[in-house]
Amino acid sequence: MRGNRNGSRGKDNERRLAKRYGFLKVGQLGDAVDLLGADVKVQAKHTKRRAPAALERAVAGRGWARLDILPAYVSEPLWAMDGLYPDRIPVVVWSYGGHRPTRDYFYVRARQMYALHGWPEGYTLPGWLVMTGQYWLENHGREGYNPPDRMVSLELAPENPGAE
Repeated sequence: MRGNRNGSRGKDNERRLAKRYGFLKVGQLGDAVDLLGADVKVQAKHTKRRAPAALERAVAGRGWARLDILPAYVSEPLWAMDGLYPDRIPVVVWSYGGHRPTRDYFYVRARQMYALHGWPEGYTLPGWLVMTGQYWLENHGREGYNPPDRMVSLELAPENPGAE
C-alpha cells in the first residue's frame, strides 16, 4: 500500500503540470484522467528516480524520439483513459524528480499529434512519440483548457438591435 507522502507527491505533480503546461486539473474527480487541455487528456505519473539513461539518450538533440513499442508503464495508463473524454488525445506525462528541476516526458500516439501539428522532419513510420516538456511547449504551446486563440468571441450582440 502506498504511503500518504506518495499520494501527496502525485497531487503536487498534477498541480505543477497544470501550472506549467496550462492544463485544467481534474484528478480529484476520481477517473483515470488527471488533467485536461483543449486538445488532450493527460494521466500524470511521477517518480523520484532519475529518467532512464536510454530515454535521455533517445530524445537528446531533437527533444523527441519515435517508439515502436510502448513500455507497460506508459501503455497501461493510456488504456485506462480509453473511453473518457473521447474528443481529446490521450497523453501520459512521466515526471522524473531525481533531477532539479523535475524533467517531464510526454508520450503520445504519433498520428494523433500529427493531426494537430503536421509531420516533424525526419519522421517516416507510424508509432508513438516521446518528447521532452520543453519540446512540448515549443511545438504545442501552453495548452490551456480554453486557450484564447480558440475561444468563442464573448462580444454580446445588442439586446434590441432595431431600437437604435
